[in-house]
Amino acid sequence: LPYCHVTDHCRKRKWLVISYDEKRLPRCETFMVRHDYLCTEDPNVQVRLRSRSQHGRTTYTITTRRYDGPEPVETRMQLNYREYISYKKMGDRSRVPINKERRCFMFGRQYYHLDTYTSPLPPSCGEKPLMLLETYTTAPVGNTEEPPLPDFMTIAGEVTGDPEYSMYTIAKLDSEKTNMNR
Repeated sequence: LPYCHVTDHCRKRKWLVISYDEKRLPRCETFMVRHDYLCTEDPNVQVRLRSRSQHGRTTYTITTRRYDGPEPVETRMQLNYREYISYKKMGDRSRVPINKERRCFMFGRQYYHLDTYTSPLPPSCGEKPLMLLETYTTAPVGNTEEPPLPDFMTIAGEVTGDPEYSMYTIAKLDSEKTNMNR
């Protein structure tokens, strides 16, 4: 099963992409995604809205991530448009919306997302495009053999677990880091 985050041993892994050969990109599904972080009173909780659009249709979700134990626990809930607009009013003004184009594709037997951050770029990007490749796998972080990374991409390195490359950090307005060490 290539898309395995339904198992207990699967983990999301992430790589910083410098470039890729568009002509060699396998057939993919493309979505436009927007994330907005909401205000929370608990520093151990992150709440974000997501809108995902394709072919003129948009779906909305709210995700709550709690950091109570060794691993964060996420809950997701579908929203209708009216609920989405209502929640947006609770936006965290210390963070900017994240806009990205998500391309979902298979490479070998592995399912990947290529996220290309789009305009307006967050200040943390330093006006340079940011591309992150993500997948879910049972292979441990740092394993350079598994999963097989797309050979049509130039990858700077794995950024799994690096807080600098979390959307929550990228969205921060007063980020001390710019250009994200690229």
